[in-house]
Amino acid sequence: MTVVVAFVATLCTALFAGASLYINLIEHPARIECGTALATTEFGPSYRRATLMQAFLARVGSLAAVSTWWLTAIPRCLLAGILVAAVIPFTMIVFLPYQQEAAQSTFGPKFRVGTEPAREVGQTACGPHCTEPGGAGVAAVGGRSEPLTAGLV
Repeated sequence: MTVVVAFVATLCTALFAGASLYINLIEHPARIECGTALATTEFGPSYRRATLMQAFLARVGSLAAVSTWWLTAIPRCLLAGILVAAVIPFTMIVFLPYQQEAAQSTFGPKFRVGTEPAREVGQTACGPHCTEPGGAGVAAVGGRSEPLTAGLV
């Protein structure tokens, strides 16, 4: 029983950490590079799905870690459970107001995908390809924008 509960705690916290890394290192920068209109259009549905998954993983992971501590009296399991559970109120207090504002934001027709420059120095990964069919198949290679199929045909 203890091994199963500890496995659930480890699995949930690992999935939570992996999802957080993916969102912060891959998903969010890609949205920003493609311009405000695309980023805000995609943010709402993505945020709703990520919130459900990560809230579930944080709750189950923290409960399983505290349960593991209860069954084994290993202090680091209690510490892990508290740290994972701390994500929930931290998110509600610090990030929720900004996330709700962003989820409700709408932009007029003056914004077009691929026309707004990236917020950081360099080229946008999407460039003109964001508005073309198959625009999702674009990769930033060496600071340039190229379709993923470039050079394959």
